[in-house]
Parts: sequence; structure tokens; C-alpha cells
Amino acid sequence: MADEKTEEPSERKIEKAHEDGNFPKSQEFCSALIFAAVLMMLSGGGAMLLDHFRVLIRLGLDFGTNDLSIEEIWVRIGVIYTSALWLIIPVTIVAGVAGIIGMVAQVGFKVSFKPLTPNIENISPVKGIKKIFSIKAVLELLQMMIRAIIIGAVAWQLIRGAITLFAGAGYQTVAVIGTVAWNLVFRLLQFSLLCFLIMSGADYAIQRWQFMKGQRMSKDEVKREYKESEGDPMIKSARMQMARENAQNAPRQSPGVQHAKVILTNPTHYAVAIAYEPGIYDVPVVVARGADEDARVIREQAAALGIPIFSNPPLTRALYRTAVNSPIPKEFYIVVAAVLVWLKRLEKLDGARSALQPDPGSVA
Repeated sequence: MADEKTEEPSERKIEKAHEDGNFPKSQEFCSALIFAAVLMMLSGGGAMLLDHFRVLIRLGLDFGTNDLSIEEIWVRIGVIYTSALWLIIPVTIVAGVAGIIGMVAQVGFKVSFKPLTPNIENISPVKGIKKIFSIKAVLELLQMMIRAIIIGAVAWQLIRGAITLFAGAGYQTVAVIGTVAWNLVFRLLQFSLLCFLIMSGADYAIQRWQFMKGQRMSKDEVKREYKESEGDPMIKSARMQMARENAQNAPRQSPGVQHAKVILTNPTHYAVAIAYEPGIYDVPVVVARGADEDARVIREQAAALGIPIFSNPPLTRALYRTAVNSPIPKEFYIVVAAVLVWLKRLEKLDGARSALQPDPGSVA
């Protein structure tokens, strides 16, 4: 059927989707990049962050043996908040920058504010239900479940391996407990990064497939887009036909005419262009010739270039049989030379070749 979307999306359709803020992008890839950036930060500045983490553990678990005054409690709360900020702010900044880089790496520097534009269709209950039970939602749910199961299993293995350490936590210093907890968090982040890296490739492939499938076009859409971009095929065909007819009707130019010294005519049926330039042409040469319409074109070119037109039917018909770019036959040397000498004299007298119109019977 014409309404079935079976055609691959055009470049224009994909560009329009990008303008609407619709891109094939993987959140898993961004998450993997965030985990990698945070791990690099913890590896580089881990000592400072570990000190603040130990302060949080110590102040949160160790209240001392004496009762604390109100002033001491507020001081302790201030230190806890300061240490927490020293932990949270760097991680938040690094994670935000990594997330932006991950998004730019997938879609480029393309910004669209159209998704922020209020649209009544976005609050449609029917549309919302369709989104909930769509294939995309099911796939995202499956990915979340797989990710949660894998990370949960890894976390359980790590915690189970550290149960003995936690069991003896009552006999350990707060600093040791903080170090153990820090190492567990660091190892959990490492395994989470590996999980996100593996899933990001599959997720991007799925997102790309869903995007291209959602942008498919029906045959009617393809035709409509073609008309919008290229114009109606019927009108375009008519324009091309007119262009072909104009090209066919356009006069054919003879490039050799511009080198001619004189144009011999019949006067209407034939035209022969003769060139002669000592040092270039040892003898007069036929550089262009034409009959009927071509003869008219040669005459018009000569008139536009100011080349003399000399009417001599017998000589013109005789020279017409000479091939273009070939010397004239020897038997016509004297006659053509007389014509050229006569033209040279007129040039000296008049100084204007374009105004020359000789008597057709002056040269036999």
C-alpha cells in the first residue's frame, strides 16, 4: 500500500529529524564515558578525595566518649558538609563534562530547542500509553534489567568477599574502615565501567536501527519530497524539453570565423571564411564554411566581428568544396589574392573594415 513506510529515509528526512532534536544516541555510551572519567579522576586525585572520605566516615561513626556541646556539633556538621562538597563537586563536574563529550561524540555540535517547545500532543494519554508499551520501551526495560542484574551480581561478589573485613570492623580504626569502603567503591566502579562499555555498543546499534526504522518513508512521502525539492516532474520534463528545443534552434557558432580576413558569400546560400596571415598561413586557408542556415550564422558572426563580407557566387561555390582548415586550391590563388589586395587598399583608404560592402561583380 502507498501508506506503508517501506522506503529508506532520505537525507532531507534525516536532517529534519535532527532539527526536531531526534538523534540516534546511546545513553549507555555516555554512562560508560562518565564512569571512565570519574575513575581517571579518582586515580589521579584519589589521595585527596580519600582523605575527605575518611573524614566523613570518622565524623559519622566516631562521636568520642564525651557528650558534645551545641557548638561542637555545629562545627562537626560544618566539617562534614565541607568534606562532602569536596567529594561531590569534583565528581559532578567531571561527570557532567564527560556526559557532554559523550553526547557530542555521537551527534556532533547540533543543538535543537524544539523538544523544549510546549506541545499538546506530548500530554496525550493515548500517546503516553503507546510509548509505555512500545518496542523501544520494552528494549530499554530489558537493558535496565540486564544492567542491574550484572552490576548487582558484581556488587554482591565484592561485598561477600569483604564480609570478613566488615565483621571485624568493630576492632578496626575508622581510617581502616574508610580505606576498605573506598577500595570497594573503586572496584565496583571498575566493573560497572566494563559493563557499560560492553552494553554501549549494543545499545547504540539498537538506537540506530530504531531511528532509521522510525524515519522510513512511504512512497507518497518520497514523491511529495521529490516535488518539494526538485519540482513537479511534469513541469521539470516540460522545461527540459523546451531547453532541448532552444538548444536545437540556437545558431551553431563557427570558431574559425574570428580568424578570417574575408567572408565570401553566394550571397545567401553559401558562405566561406578565408584566413591569411603571413608567418602563420603561407597560403589562404578556408577556416569555416556553411550553407543556408550555417551560411547565415557565419555572416552574422562576421558582421558582429567587423570582418568584410564579399559577395562572389562563382568563387564562393568553388571554394565551398574545400575542407575546413585546408589551403585553397592553387587555381584560385590569383583570384583570392586580388580580393585580399583590394581589401587591403580599402582599409587604408577608409580605415574601417566593418563598413565595407563591395560590388558583387567587381572581382571575377
